[in-house]
Amino acid sequence: MNWQTTPIVACLAVCLQLPAAPKVPAFADYEIVLKRNVFDANRQPYREPEPPPVPVDKPEPPPVAKTLTLAGVFMADARSLALFVGGDEACTNVAVGEELAGLTILAVDSAGARLKAGEKSIQVAVGEQLSDGGKGEWSVVGRAAQAPSAKAVVDEQKAASRAELLKRMMERRKREIGQ
Repeated sequence: MNWQTTPIVACLAVCLQLPAAPKVPAFADYEIVLKRNVFDANRQPYREPEPPPVPVDKPEPPPVAKTLTLAGVFMADARSLALFVGGDEACTNVAVGEELAGLTILAVDSAGARLKAGEKSIQVAVGEQLSDGGKGEWSVVGRAAQAPSAKAVVDEQKAASRAELLKRMMERRKREIGQ
């Protein structure tokens, strides 16, 4: 088109009442295409999202009672140790002034040990068992069903360390001879 035909086209548009150019929809109008891919052959009908499940309050499991057994005492020179065996059968050596499971060792003598649990003092004889009842309040519950021998527990520890040492020595020997 040139400058001479432009006014003619404008006159024709006014006279003929030609519709204006169609309005192009905004990109947001096509959002449904993005949400529900109409080109997916495996698409499913639209479903409203389900509300999140309501949390159910589970009751707390009952507390598990911890137990300790005074397996023996060890006294040499000015040093005194109490040998305790826990529920896992591991022997723990505790000196006077140290703490074990919330219990502080106050004194150790040939008959047993005196412990401090919170504000109260507990006297425990060798072979007696302590329990916290699952509440953290320690008390003597009586003699252990089979009081472990402190010597047996220490002997087991020594045997395990000896077996480990022997195993390492055998592996070293194999490396030395090239096997």
